[in-house]
Amino acid sequence: SPWMDIAHELPQLITSHQLRSRVHQMPQLSPQQLRGREELHLAHLVLSFITMGYVWQDGEEGTVQVLPRNLAVPFWEVSQALGLPPILSHADFVLANWRRKDPDGPLEMENLDTIITLPGGDSLRGFILVTVLVEKAAVPGIKAIPRALGATVQGDEESLHRALEELAGAIEAMREALRRMHDYVDPEVFYSVVRIFLSGSYHITIVTKYIAVAASKAKARRAELNGAGPAVGKAPSALEDKGTGGSHIFSFLKSIRDTTREGMIRA
Repeated sequence: SPWMDIAHELPQLITSHQLRSRVHQMPQLSPQQLRGREELHLAHLVLSFITMGYVWQDGEEGTVQVLPRNLAVPFWEVSQALGLPPILSHADFVLANWRRKDPDGPLEMENLDTIITLPGGDSLRGFILVTVLVEKAAVPGIKAIPRALGATVQGDEESLHRALEELAGAIEAMREALRRMHDYVDPEVFYSVVRIFLSGSYHITIVTKYIAVAASKAKARRAELNGAGPAVGKAPSALEDKGTGGSHIFSFLKSIRDTTREGMIRA
């Protein structure tokens, strides 16, 4: 409960710069009380979001290098139990961070909500949930890959053709899901909140809109405010041309695009 109470107040605690003081008052809890992988994954989700907020509460210039023991120890223990790194990962940010509003309803945008969020409002929520739908669209394609490999080994052209058609359909469904990003996410709001977990051909368009263009606008705002103190909502400069893993955004994405094109089967 102490972890969940803080996690559900994260946007307000971060924007009011009160998160660190709340964390310092948090009891040190033992993850040994957690039951099963579902509760462990929820704990990892919650502790990773609290950790990210704790480190970045005061922006790029006010980051901290050391976590308090009552946060670091349980986060490390939960991570060890799951075999995950003690960081906010895609597994937390997206894969474990959604729920159905109506438990019996469909896995569609209108029936989805996030479990934990950060400052960024509906734009951040939209980014997470659109990414969930991209992951959902990928499932038939992932299932088709081993069938295609098996058909290749067995020389079964009909099964191979069918599996490749399913894979192509999944890729197109992923593209269609990703296009919904334009409907739900404000680039300027999103840019100031979190790095994008993207790669691939159509993703270059998304990255241009949500990173490159937003970065140039942020630079312009900083120039206007130069000498007037720190800009409110200033976007971290490290995000202006870097991807999630520190690689240069467009060099990385174009290399993925080109490698994919080289491997395409021409009809």
